Amino acid sequence: SSGINAEWPLRPGNTTNTTDNNYKIVEHFFGTILLTVSILGVILNSFCLPYFFRNRASLSNLLYVFISVTDVTTGIMHIPVSLSQLNYETEGVLGERFLCNLTGLTINMTTRISIFLIAVLSIIRGISLWCPFYRISRCGVVSAVVTNVTINLCLGLLPIIFSEQRYHYNSRWGFCGWEIQDLSFIESTNSTAHTVIWVTSTVMTNLAGGFIILISCLVSVVAIYRSVSMSEGLHCRRKKSDEEVGMRRLGSWVGSKRITEKKRESVAKNETGTMTSRGASMQRASITIVIVTLVYITLNLTTWICTLAYLDQDSWLTTYIMTTKAGQHAATIMVYYAVPFNAFMNPMVYLMRMPSLRRYLRNLYLQKVHGQHRIHHMAITNLSGKY
Repeated sequence: SSGINAEWPLRPGNTTNTTDNNYKIVEHFFGTILLTVSILGVILNSFCLPYFFRNRASLSNLLYVFISVTDVTTGIMHIPVSLSQLNYETEGVLGERFLCNLTGLTINMTTRISIFLIAVLSIIRGISLWCPFYRISRCGVVSAVVTNVTINLCLGLLPIIFSEQRYHYNSRWGFCGWEIQDLSFIESTNSTAHTVIWVTSTVMTNLAGGFIILISCLVSVVAIYRSVSMSEGLHCRRKKSDEEVGMRRLGSWVGSKRITEKKRESVAKNETGTMTSRGASMQRASITIVIVTLVYITLNLTTWICTLAYLDQDSWLTTYIMTTKAGQHAATIMVYYAVPFNAFMNPMVYLMRMPSLRRYLRNLYLQKVHGQHRIHHMAITNLSGKY
């Protein structure tokens, strides 16, 4: 065995190996970043959630509803973790047993659920691009999401039901977690039960989910490139054809026939414009989903690499992650920032890529402002009427 550090993963300050004062500075710096990102993620996702819920008739928007709920929950649960980190190796609010179990269970679940939701979103978009007339079962997608949530809930409840320690705070981790060997029915790390739980909770979730996300994202990128190339070629051919038809019709149609033909051309142009608009809208939505997927891949790549390293504990990759400062920093990013940063980045992508969402939020703001002015005006009018 390569002698993996049992205390890994380390909290940010523990990767510095410097003086106690520098340790505090690092902890406070990373804790402040985590707290800021968590709060902003909750606020931004809370604004986007009502918009997606109002337009949930679209399957993509329904999945955005699920993702936004997951991101809001993720942000809320990381606030106690950041506060504990700011307390410098003390439990802080996570010293409360109920809160420790709640944050541990919720973060454990949302991390896995987010992988599944991004994978489903990317797969559905890939199918829509390559098979536009294939109807995806809405009920089937919702059933798959509910099943995934149920499975992850059962996995998350294992330490609460079968371990005396349950979710416990570790000062070197900086958060509440659990270990498979703490479960009462686990005889050893080589037992079948240990292997099944390890494969289900880590390998199947991180590696299988990550592989599906990578493949589906690549499929969507190829489909979008193919669609753009075809639309450009079709536009050039249509323009050339229109010019040829116009030359042939010049001087050959008169009277009512010419008027009738103009009407037909007008209708055809309107229909073509409508189809083009729909195609552009679908293409924009597809690019948005690809961007969301790429952001997720970028932020969670370290997670997948560390999971691969754990599969072979004697590999050079495992040794590098466990024994070098760079490897420890990479693992720290995986543990502390991948999930909350992803929850913060998603609404930023929505706001940049969705004009209808920006219009919705602007109208909501204007309604609120005008509503307050109206109430204030009515109050002044009623007050002046008394004198």
